[in-house]
Amino acid sequence: MSKVAVETLDVAFVFWTRWPYVYDRPRTTPEIAALARAVVEACWEFARRALDGGTPRRFAVYKTPGKGVITRADLREECHAWETGAAAAFRALGVQGSDATFVYHPVCDLPVCTAWSTFWQLSDWTATADILAFPAMDSIDVMLSEPFQLTRLDRLPDDVKKTVLEAPERFGELLRTTHQTRGLSIGGFNTVEVQPSTGEPLPGIAMKDRIEDAVRLYTAGTFWELQSLRKLLEPCRDLRVRSEILAVHRECWEALKAGRRLYVEPWEATIQLILGSLLENRQVQQVEFGYLIEETGPKPPTVFVEQLRRAIHTIERLAQFWGQPRPKPWR
Repeated sequence: MSKVAVETLDVAFVFWTRWPYVYDRPRTTPEIAALARAVVEACWEFARRALDGGTPRRFAVYKTPGKGVITRADLREECHAWETGAAAAFRALGVQGSDATFVYHPVCDLPVCTAWSTFWQLSDWTATADILAFPAMDSIDVMLSEPFQLTRLDRLPDDVKKTVLEAPERFGELLRTTHQTRGLSIGGFNTVEVQPSTGEPLPGIAMKDRIEDAVRLYTAGTFWELQSLRKLLEPCRDLRVRSEILAVHRECWEALKAGRRLYVEPWEATIQLILGSLLENRQVQQVEFGYLIEETGPKPPTVFVEQLRRAIHTIERLAQFWGQPRPKPWR
């Protein structure tokens, strides 16, 4: 199959962030506005690099209240600062208009996958584009200059740093794959956890990756009769069923919609998209991104247990709604 020129694709880029309101210290309104401008400009740069210099058909950045927003005054200040910064970014980039938007959505503690589903729908991407592109905000963070960056890169091994900084180009390959398969493409990666204060990589397997392995195993066991899932897992044993990086083609989206598979549960949207696509006979592919960086401090075991519990609950509900038999008991 010939390699498509990615800059010719009609792609809608949708970004969602809950960037902290307060992280290292309290910040003034102009400082928050400067951060907002930097984030929106980095999102635009990511999209342009992923399209090999092309222009997205649709570009939308959505912001929900960040960590540290407690009072109404905090909410008003963050909303005003981000709207000001985003407007400045759009003016500087020359991309003002209906095809480039920023929306501050003032709903605190919105579950992650509910937020994904909400903003995919609000973007109305199918009206103008063939592909929905949904990058991870971790890839935007590493593109920012040091005053705005949440996660330090200076302590990372060179091979990790290299793949992290190449995320836009790898996303371009994800878009090519989506165009060719007319299906769903997800980004595969290993997580590197770093200390918040020093940027030092933490040893061992990241908690996110341990959860990923457990959830993948449980999904495969629950949907044991879904032959297309078994076929997908044969060459892709590390399928990232909880990936935060994805792209979906309009034809796949319409098939999911027609099959009533877009009623997203509050958690594990990626699992739902993968299983729904396979059940609708659409192709699912994984494109490797190498590494994703996550700033994290020590977390109690209860965090692992709660995330695993939510994932299992979602998988069992999907099996119930989508008519999958329960696995046979061990003998």
